[in-house]
Amino acid sequence: MAPVVDPTAGPAPSSAKPPDPSTSTEILVDDEEDYTIKCICGYQDDDGNTVLCEGCETWQHIACYYYSSKEGTMVDVSSIEHNCAECEPRSLDIKGATERQSKWRKRT
Repeated sequence: MAPVVDPTAGPAPSSAKPPDPSTSTEILVDDEEDYTIKCICGYQDDDGNTVLCEGCETWQHIACYYYSSKEGTMVDVSSIEHNCAECEPRSLDIKGATERQSKWRKRT
């Protein structure tokens, strides 16, 4: 006959000891996802301000695509459906984008 278990009693106490972290062989996996930066400026590193292309799921620098030369600032892209220059060809200031990224790198 099978033992009777009271479903309202909660889990049965365990006699097993918790694993010792100093002897663990578990491999920790990096939580960061792989991503590709493909920008008109030619730089492939993250400047800390990037936007995701909805078409090809690559990242671009916000300052390269949405820089307001009148105000000298970047546009708020939180509500923009962004596509890179390959997915949505259009006129962009490639020279200006490259110069801005180059200046940013010299300051850091």
